[in-house]
Amino acid sequence: MHKYHTTQKQHSLVSSIAYFISIIMVLSISVIFLSNYITTKELITNSMQKTMEYTLNYYEKSINDWLSLRIAQIDSVGNSVLSIPSELRSEQQLFELVEQSTNYGADFGVVSDYVVLTTGKMISGDGWIPDEDFNALERDYYINTVEKDGLYISTPYIDATDGISIVITIAMPLKENDGQLYGIIARDLSINAIKDIVSNYHATDGSYLYLLDNDNNILFHQNSDYQTTDAQTTNTNDFSELHFLNDITNISGIQLCKDYDGKEKYFITAKEENTNWTIGFVYPKNIISQQLLHQIVINLFVFIIALAISILLSVKMLFNRLRPLKEIINVAKQIEKGNLHTSISSKYYDEIGVLAQTFSNTAQYLNDMIKEISAILTQISNSNLNIHTKQNYYGEFSQIEMAFYYITENMNHIIQQIAHSSFQVSYSSSELSNNAQLLSQGAAEQSVQIDTLVNHINQITENIKQSAQQCKLASELTQSMSKKLNQDNRHMEQMISAMSHIYTCSQEIEKIVQTIEDIALQTNILSLNASIEAVKAGCYGKGFAVVAEEVRNLAEKSAEAAKNTRILIENSIIAVDNGVSIADSTAKSLNETLKDTNTVVNNIKFVSKSYSAQYADMKEITNNIQQISNIVQTNSETAQQCATTSKELSNEAENMKTLVNQFHLIDKQ
Repeated sequence: MHKYHTTQKQHSLVSSIAYFISIIMVLSISVIFLSNYITTKELITNSMQKTMEYTLNYYEKSINDWLSLRIAQIDSVGNSVLSIPSELRSEQQLFELVEQSTNYGADFGVVSDYVVLTTGKMISGDGWIPDEDFNALERDYYINTVEKDGLYISTPYIDATDGISIVITIAMPLKENDGQLYGIIARDLSINAIKDIVSNYHATDGSYLYLLDNDNNILFHQNSDYQTTDAQTTNTNDFSELHFLNDITNISGIQLCKDYDGKEKYFITAKEENTNWTIGFVYPKNIISQQLLHQIVINLFVFIIALAISILLSVKMLFNRLRPLKEIINVAKQIEKGNLHTSISSKYYDEIGVLAQTFSNTAQYLNDMIKEISAILTQISNSNLNIHTKQNYYGEFSQIEMAFYYITENMNHIIQQIAHSSFQVSYSSSELSNNAQLLSQGAAEQSVQIDTLVNHINQITENIKQSAQQCKLASELTQSMSKKLNQDNRHMEQMISAMSHIYTCSQEIEKIVQTIEDIALQTNILSLNASIEAVKAGCYGKGFAVVAEEVRNLAEKSAEAAKNTRILIENSIIAVDNGVSIADSTAKSLNETLKDTNTVVNNIKFVSKSYSAQYADMKEITNNIQQISNIVQTNSETAQQCATTSKELSNEAENMKTLVNQFHLIDKQ
């Protein structure tokens, strides 16, 4: 007998629930912590990004404002120069203007203001006089300003006045009212003044600003080893550790790169509006990591405390609420062992109390039901099928009561049916054996007749196949003849077209001949008139009379030739007309022949398709008859097997009758 209780290690329900709740809390708090981590990281990153963008925009605007002011000042000086009438304008006046503007801007990074005239004369506000071999018209700032015909800002270069200072030049063209170029107005600015703007940024967190011109010359960098100094310009290409600055110059947004010191930092760049220089802001990555780590430590500490308190409170509440389950578990173990006489003293009035009372009632109900089922099964084992239930079966248990009823009724009915069926099987098997023998003989005769029919149909099919092939060959020959007739018809149409063209040309030639006749007639008249005039001229016109006579003879011959030509052309036109008429008749006859030929082709195609269809149908009929022959052969074999099986079935039916007679059925009254 099987034992359904297990000996596996059991786990406390309280421990399992507490463990499950702990996992849920840990997962929930982990999700919250992760979400808080992501949110905190985004906040810190966004704050960093806004700080970088604000700082970058602020210093980019500062440089832009500073340059814009210097540009406006030099533009004002240029307007002052042009406001002096050209006939009153002198080098002294120009010097005074640029000297004044130079002195005014000396404290704001202005090295010198100067004017370069189209004559090559250079007037500098600081009083500098160029050497004799110095040609201002060949300087880059002059050439580029004239070519751009507008504002030009140079890249940093060494000032020619002292050969040491690094400056940039702002230049504008000076044009008269009539548009004629007078020269340029220029201003040299010290690169140190621009550096001072960027160097005003001071930070203790390691962030810094840098400034590059259009050629990637380093105008300012926090590392003094890299930045441009007096008498020396430096470029990012000069330092392998700064090559990455060339790649991020034209990339918008924040980029994470390794800086010259090997540390990862965030880079963001912007373009200065006037010069298109690159100003960049660098922010160390470890600053963000430190802020994020600090926030994570705080959040983690708070979450751990909250988790511990939640788990302790949950476990304590579970122990208090699930303590009554121990008694219910003990009762359930007794029921598991088959002891249905146990009960629970219900002293709880909550859901657990209801569960305890339900356990007691279930145990008593199962005990009564098992007793009755045991008694009924004992009666059935003693061949007593006249039994009835006394216990009330509720719910799903009612199926047991119905099952007992159907078992007794069906067993009695089945045994009676088996007795009756065994007799019927015995009688039917004998009849089946006799019929199977007759069926086998008939199937054999049908097989012979079908084989004969198949041979006749095969002969008919072969004849149809040969006829279809002959029709197909005739169809191909008629199609070939139709194609040739089509080709002849096209040639005839081309010949008719050519003859029509000949007829048209002949008519044109006839017109030309008529013109020649008219010319000959006019020539003859002219020669006659010439002869008359020659007679009037006397001895002076004898030579002219001879010429006129020859012209008249030539005109008569031309008229005769034209007449003969007309006759020939008229005969040709008549012959062409007859040819066109005959060709038209021939073309119509060919068209009729072509139509009849196409009709014959279509009829032969139809007959060929009909023969092909008949051939396919006969093949299908042959296949079907062959299948029928196979079926008849199979039926003959099956009939023989059926006769043998029916004899065996008759013997088994006799054995079944003997077994059924051993049962003592209930007599229903």
